[in-house]
Amino acid sequence: MMRFTFFSSCALAILACGGGNDDPTSSGGGAAKPTSSASTSSGGAGSGGGTCGNNTLEGSEACDTGGESAGCNADCTAAKCGDGKVNLAAGEQCDSGVAAGSEACNAQCKVTPFFVDNAASPTAADLAVQPDVAAAKTSSSFEFQIVWGHAGGNGKLVRLARRDLKGQKVGTETAIGTAPALAGARIAANAAGRTAVVWQSPGNGPAELRYRLVEPGGNVGKNLEQVLAGASLDAPRAPLVAANGAGAFCLAWLDTQGATQLASRCLDAAGMPKGINFTLFDAYSAFSDAQAGAFAMCPFGDHFYTVTSGAPAPHTLLGHELDPGGMPASMTQFPLSPSAGLSHIGGVVALSGGGYATIASYQDTFSKGYTTTVVRAFDVQGSALGVDLPVEDGAGTTTQRSGAIVAAPKGFLAIWANGSGNTCSVRARRFTNALQAAGKSFDIAPPYANWCAFAPRAAVTPAGDLMVVWILVDQTDAANPTKVQAAVWPRLLAQ
Repeated sequence: MMRFTFFSSCALAILACGGGNDDPTSSGGGAAKPTSSASTSSGGAGSGGGTCGNNTLEGSEACDTGGESAGCNADCTAAKCGDGKVNLAAGEQCDSGVAAGSEACNAQCKVTPFFVDNAASPTAADLAVQPDVAAAKTSSSFEFQIVWGHAGGNGKLVRLARRDLKGQKVGTETAIGTAPALAGARIAANAAGRTAVVWQSPGNGPAELRYRLVEPGGNVGKNLEQVLAGASLDAPRAPLVAANGAGAFCLAWLDTQGATQLASRCLDAAGMPKGINFTLFDAYSAFSDAQAGAFAMCPFGDHFYTVTSGAPAPHTLLGHELDPGGMPASMTQFPLSPSAGLSHIGGVVALSGGGYATIASYQDTFSKGYTTTVVRAFDVQGSALGVDLPVEDGAGTTTQRSGAIVAAPKGFLAIWANGSGNTCSVRARRFTNALQAAGKSFDIAPPYANWCAFAPRAAVTPAGDLMVVWILVDQTDAANPTKVQAAVWPRLLAQ
């Protein structure tokens, strides 16, 4: 059985992890932080030397309600949409600081989804696939870095775009690699602001796993594109990457030569491979269907943890603990009880009180074959904590598919694609560490007629700023051209 002795001391250190690999191929300079209205000040803006936040109007304060309110920012200035200060009590979801709004935040201070890959047409010959996002530290704050595969006339190349915490562009869109990608890419950021991007490339014969490190501030010039060498790379597919508390990165992938296997290899903070490629030989040894299954990876302190599902049906959910070198902390797979029935793993996240939670989907034969997405939680021994929690609070009559799960104060946020036919949306719901729903599910992105959202991914900053990215598919075109779309929700998870 796996040892989880590291877990209790490390779980509280987790900011956010989650967003797995629902592998769609298996089926066919520094950013300025938006001003927060959620802090008090003494002698700050609008306070005129008084004590802002004491519920007493003093000096040149425009207002003082003892904290953020519908009419008063927490810095004792009058709340107004367009002042650049996100005031959640006033009903603002965002605030661009411009009266006319921006592409990420409209003039009513409501979040507006925007396209990331403006270069894509979209057409059948010019499209985008499998995006991912990381919250990367900068010299003054954080920024969001988005990667995806852009399929154009020169092949499917991995591209990187950067956005500040208001969703505004930072720098220029950049090609990460010279080698094409078979799908999209995955990205993770460490505590220093360095990010690692990994993707699957056709290579010269067998497929290759390639990766590249991006320096803080989005500098891609220092580090060269690398090919991961070694064993367990006969037919790699669907790579993932995560960063641990020590700044190191760990890669995991499926090796689909023969029976599908799960393999891993870690890199140090400078991007140099550590140890050897290690095949978790028992992870998929019973699964002969190389086109089935999905997996997620998340760091717990300086360790990593994978959650894997595979074929044949009913899908079995398995856990593996990896040490900082990417080697298994136990040679035996860890069945996550109850173990059958889930697939399309969207992510795994630590619970601050101990244990962890994963988001996954399954075919619900009792609702006419629709897919249902649930949150499932486990204790440190792998036993279920309570029952599966449906993410949707409606009737559940539309198809749902897991996407991502990120940590939040006192709990976590589950994100999924929702809808069927030609109308789909991206939805989310917050849960507490006590495994209770904290409010109702809501739209991250509203339904789009004749377009459908798939494979959402998410990242969150320490201040609770959230970015979600997803693929938007044109359902009216038989070729199903796609674009990358995103939404930024400042301070959504701040409290």
